[in-house]
Parts: sequence; structure tokens; C-alpha cells
Amino acid sequence: MTSFKANPMRELRKQQLQREKLKIDTGLMKIGPKHQSGGKVVTEDRLYKILPILEQYYELWLSYPDKLLYQLLPMDTSFRLYPFQTLILRTNQRHKKTFGTATRGYSKSFIAVLGKLLKCVLLPGTKESMVAEHKNQAAQIGREKINELFNLMPLLREEIRWDKGSQTTMGEDYIRLVFKHGSIFDIVGLTDATRGGRRNGMLFEESKDLPAKEINEIVLPLLNISRRMKSGELNPAEPHQQQTYIGSAGYKLCPLY
Repeated sequence: MTSFKANPMRELRKQQLQREKLKIDTGLMKIGPKHQSGGKVVTEDRLYKILPILEQYYELWLSYPDKLLYQLLPMDTSFRLYPFQTLILRTNQRHKKTFGTATRGYSKSFIAVLGKLLKCVLLPGTKESMVAEHKNQAAQIGREKINELFNLMPLLREEIRWDKGSQTTMGEDYIRLVFKHGSIFDIVGLTDATRGGRRNGMLFEESKDLPAKEINEIVLPLLNISRRMKSGELNPAEPHQQQTYIGSAGYKLCPLY
């Protein structure tokens, strides 16, 4: 008779769900932004006691970002990704270059922006950006998707600094989200003012419409520097200088081929 070894992460998640249902405070999580943790606080000592389990979760989320998504969703939500959306989300996170062409209604921008925000949560100090043919177009798409994600996952909003002086901006023609551990997601334009900056990943919205000259001379050079970990070392398993191209089917080939 074959015996199956219990999955410790699955058991941990099961116990966590039970505590959430009973609203038992673990001191290590919040059920929602309005949920108070009482007198218990997250301390370094408490985290070190469960560090091996936290490391397993972290490694899981890096390769399977959809698992982090379901951790951030409220308990009473009915939202679920379709299998093809889960596949695209994982693919975008794992590879240095991805190119996706899909029909309208495929949620390609939603999934791409979701991936960028989850990457900002998971990788401290990363700088992720989005570019489109027109800067206000990128800001409009980004703002719409970001607000949708914040409504779906209120806890994700808690990762952003909203205090005065944080430089977080959600304007009509510009977006800049500054995360509490130093990551940044913003919009870049196809102008000379963009030159000289540095980014670790770029999302190219409606890539077939982007001008090849400006992309090659202004945007791609932004990705010349790879992200370093807090220790100052490069992670060889991380897809550095990541480029994610998305767009709808059109009448011409992408100029970036």
C-alpha cells in the first residue's frame, strides 16, 4: 500500500483558512485593510520562527504568482482566473522576453499589469514600467487596470505608499506607484526626457503601434542595468531586463521584429 506524504504548505494554508474563518488573529496577516491585529504585532523574532515556511511560500509565489493573487483576494470574492490567464501570468513572470497577441476581451492588459504589480511586491527595489504609443494612452490603460486590481484586492493597495512626500502619483497622463519596500511602477514616454533612466522590466502596450526608432533608441536602453538583490548580488534565476510585449491583432507586423 502506497503512503502519501502530506504537503506541509497545503496543510499550512488549510490551517490558515480555518483561522481566517474563525477570525483568529495570528499576528502575521490581516484579513483586510480594516482588520485590526489587536495587541499582537509582527516581530522579527516571530518571523524567524517560521522562516523556513515563509521561504517556501516566497519561492512558490515567484514561479506561481497566481498563488499570491489568491492570497491577496478577500475571502468572500468569487473572482478566479481562467486557465489560459493563469498560463499567461506565469509565462510573463518566468521569461525574459514574451510576446502576446490576442483578441479584445482577452484581458491581456489586465494580466500584464497584474504581473508587474505582483513582481513589484515580490522583488524589493525593482523598477517596472509601461509604455504605449502615447503617454496618456499608457496612463489611461494603467490607471484603469490598477484601480480594478485595487478593488479586487484591497490588500494590494496596502503595499503602496500613499503618504505625503512618497511621490506616488495617479494622474491623468502619468502614473507612479512607490511600494513600501522601494519598488516602483511607472509610465515612460517616447521623448528625450526619458533618456538616461533605468528600469528592470518594461511592458509594451499595443506593441505593433510603437515606433521602432524611439523604442530602440529611448526605451530599450533603459533596461541596460539588471536588478541587484539587497545583498548587492545578481540572482541568476531571475529574468533580468524583462520585456513583455502585448497587443491586439492588426494589419501590420510589429516593427520590433
